[in-house]
Amino acid sequence: MSKYIFIAALFFVTVRASAQDNSKYTYKPFPVYKNEGKLIIAGDVMSFVYSNYYGKEVTTKGYTDPHASPEYLICELFKDMKNKDVTGIGTLYDSTFKKDDFDGNQIADMLKDYDDIKFESKFKSGKSMVVRYDFVSSVSKKTYAYFAVIKKMGDSYFLTMDIKVSDPFNLVGSYSPNNHLVQKTYLAANINHMVPFYFIENDSDVYYTTVMPDDDYTAVYVNFDFYTKASVSPEINFLKQLQKTAQFDSSKLIDLVLKSDLPLLKDPYFSGYFYAELKKIFIGYPNITPLATIKINDGKILYFRFSDDKYSPGSPATAADLANQHISSIIVKPLNGRYYLSLRPTNDDVSNVLQNIYIKEAIYDYFKHKL
Repeated sequence: MSKYIFIAALFFVTVRASAQDNSKYTYKPFPVYKNEGKLIIAGDVMSFVYSNYYGKEVTTKGYTDPHASPEYLICELFKDMKNKDVTGIGTLYDSTFKKDDFDGNQIADMLKDYDDIKFESKFKSGKSMVVRYDFVSSVSKKTYAYFAVIKKMGDSYFLTMDIKVSDPFNLVGSYSPNNHLVQKTYLAANINHMVPFYFIENDSDVYYTTVMPDDDYTAVYVNFDFYTKASVSPEINFLKQLQKTAQFDSSKLIDLVLKSDLPLLKDPYFSGYFYAELKKIFIGYPNITPLATIKINDGKILYFRFSDDKYSPGSPATAADLANQHISSIIVKPLNGRYYLSLRPTNDDVSNVLQNIYIKEAIYDYFKHKL
């Protein structure tokens, strides 16, 4: 799986929302991925955008406890970093702080030209909050983009290094234009006719629903092209070809893999996907039903149901029906008038979102119950 851009590009500092955070958060869907002008994937997070709010304003509010608010905590971090006070920095963190990871001289040198903080935005990340801000210079007007993650413990806020990089909250939040290194104004994405996946966190567990919840949520919207019983397409024909080839002579399945992707089979992840998963499906399950596709830049992601018994859509699904129905997906790409199996999307945004374990399982579960 590709590295999450937001997380890999910066140094994280994590925040749990509390009654002291009176900011008015809003939802505003944003585009994540488009193909030929058509919105394919969108996202939404509970965000708040500051309006010309600086650290100097925070320090005039009379706080005496650095843990009293997220913004004041960040101001105290800035002060201790400027002063090379690694011990002071440690008091701002929870137990995840490791003193050996901080070089006071190096940090102070990095910030020597900056004299204030400008708060840009923040978004709720499950039970946490990520704050985007810039170090700014009143003299040179230079800025240095940064952000923090803060945890709420009792009535106090603490910086933390305990970051769940794989959860959908941080991932989707990383794509919000409000939280980019360079903020962008944008129109709300039109999510009509897209399937919503709402993610919420409860007792440190992540859940999803396709019905808008009352709780704070992070959302992913996907634009599927659904098949019907009467559907005919080259992708469906290729799916049948894969099954027929696997059952007749599984060694020839590799001939249907895009040649440019064959070197990927040296990687245990991709070889496991091809040999242990796809071969097993196409050889061992007689009933394979195409469900929908997602258009990507050079092909399609095709979702399908497979089982060892028959089920007639339209009749009530029993628990046994659900237990015997499984969902998987393949990437199909056209080349010189033929279709081939590809092993990964070439677009990082598509890969980051749709291969995220929470989002992938939510989509599979959605199709499994859409009997």
